[in-house]
Amino acid sequence: MELSAEQIRSYDQSGYVTLPGLFLDLELSLLRIEAEKAFGASIDGRVFEDDGTTVRSVNGAHLHNHMLRTLCSHPRLLTPAKRLLGEDVYVHQFKINAKRALVGDIWEWHRDFVYWQREDGMPRPHALTAAVFLDDVTDFSGPILVIPGTQKLGDDPPDPEVLKDDSSDLRFPKWHSHTAKNLKYVLQAPLVQQLISDRGSTALTGKAGTVAFFHCNLFHSSNSNTSPWDRRLIFITYNALKNRIPVQPSPRPEFLAARDFTALAPLADDILLAHHAR
Repeated sequence: MELSAEQIRSYDQSGYVTLPGLFLDLELSLLRIEAEKAFGASIDGRVFEDDGTTVRSVNGAHLHNHMLRTLCSHPRLLTPAKRLLGEDVYVHQFKINAKRALVGDIWEWHRDFVYWQREDGMPRPHALTAAVFLDDVTDFSGPILVIPGTQKLGDDPPDPEVLKDDSSDLRFPKWHSHTAKNLKYVLQAPLVQQLISDRGSTALTGKAGTVAFFHCNLFHSSNSNTSPWDRRLIFITYNALKNRIPVQPSPRPEFLAARDFTALAPLADDILLAHHAR
């Protein structure tokens, strides 16, 4: 799975590149089964919608599921990630987000690196996320919205993120505001307004099987799912091996900040089907 020069240029300029049709229908069916197992499992790292019953996110599902762990080393994901980052990589974060039909709620405007830098000590914004579309993603199902080119603003945007106090709600662990609906670090409205006026915004839509790779400093959000169909995405964050996080005195849980820095090697292209056959 080699990227073209145009795809690499698109990522460098816009902060993202979308590759349609990377996964087959049967592969997607298998991944959906494993995703639903993760949503139904009583494991750490699950986050719920405001109704308290609908799971909106499962962090670290690959730690409990062999097929999802295998997916991280799939050559259709790993080879482009290594090419875009220019070196060996490991998985810093893995999560499955679901916007269930008619109830899936928003993700506020944010960028990912601020969490990994301030909470995990990641040295540089030399990481990216691969988003695997398990379902068709339309304008009405809560697609990822991005502001192209904002990854070039650097580590500190001109109007800094709002830092919310996440210590007052004792119902949730401190990491909850790092991955829940009400995020700890969000971008302020005047900055978002200015940037969208200057650069526009793009919805990352596509058929199931599409994969979007996006830079860790790209400004993004998503609106609610107003469609009658689920919108499920697998997010795999690849970090450059030389950019691994330091040992922290009070680290975030493993399902949010991996401490396994093993460089990934690509597996066979048919590994998901072979795994199922066994």
